[in-house]
Amino acid sequence: MKEINMTKAISCMPDKFITMEMVELAATEHRPELVNYLPEKYITSEILDSIFKTDDYGWRSWQLSKIPEEKRNRQICRKRLSKYIFYSSFSLLT
Repeated sequence: MKEINMTKAISCMPDKFITMEMVELAATEHRPELVNYLPEKYITSEILDSIFKTDDYGWRSWQLSKIPEEKRNRQICRKRLSKYIFYSSFSLLT
C-alpha cells in the first residue's frame, strides 16, 4: 500500500477543505513545513508539539512567522534558530 503524504496533500488543498482530522494525521509525519500550510485555526499547542517531536528536519524549511506569536514557545523558537546558529553555546537561548 502506498504511503500518503498528508503534509503534501494539505499544501495543495484549499483551506475550506482541510479538517482537524487531516491536520492531526499530517502532524504525526513530523514535517515542520506543515506549519507553512495550516490555517491559523488549526495551529494548536498539541499540533505543534506533534509536528516538532523530531530533530531530523533534513532540507525541509518552515517559517516561524506562520505560527501566531501567542502560540510560539521557547522550544519552537530554538528549533527555528538552530538552523542558523549553534544555540547550545549561547546561554541566552538555553
